[in-house]
Amino acid sequence: MHSGIFALDTRDLRDIASDCLDETGRLRVMPASYYASIKPEERAWFALRHGFYCLPTVELADWLRRFISARSAIEIGAGNGVLAQYLGIPATDSYMQDDPSIRLYYKVHGQPTIPYGPNVERIEALDAAKKYEPGIILGSWITHRWDPQDPSRGGNMYGPDLPAILRHCSQYVLIGNELTHGANPLWARKHEVVYPPWLYSRSLNHGREFIAIWNGDKP
Repeated sequence: MHSGIFALDTRDLRDIASDCLDETGRLRVMPASYYASIKPEERAWFALRHGFYCLPTVELADWLRRFISARSAIEIGAGNGVLAQYLGIPATDSYMQDDPSIRLYYKVHGQPTIPYGPNVERIEALDAAKKYEPGIILGSWITHRWDPQDPSRGGNMYGPDLPAILRHCSQYVLIGNELTHGANPLWARKHEVVYPPWLYSRSLNHGREFIAIWNGDKP
């Protein structure tokens, strides 16, 4: 996450929670025009306070539906599970941020942890890939696994082994930010990337938000 989020002056920012959360407190899938109509700082402040990273839009969901088509698909690192639920696909997550030590780390840094959704299956990403052997694996705001042999790339020691995951799908789709996810080791592999105008997140780092697609090993 970019440090600019934590340096926000919130005194003149509108609280958009009543618009973006349903009656149970779950994130809504919003039209992109809504996020385009508010200040980026309002979007970031809302997402930070509620433990959200990607803010799914109707346009993103529609694009993914067309891309997935009749193929099987799962989401890894699904977090709140809202996007997967909207798409009608299995949502999976390791629940890393429920670990007491991780929760304490986030608390010390004044950052709420992810509110895991009731539809999200607790399972490691690679185990989920092996279990479902889907056509498409979707990852939104996924941080790659830290490699002690290549520490300059950064990453998360609890992150998924993305090269291994490619062996269990036909295509892997990552929704992310070119600065936040710029060190992803998969960039060295052949891929496609698009930069739609309807992607929104908590980020204030001015990097472009993207959808990237890698072919996996399954036919």
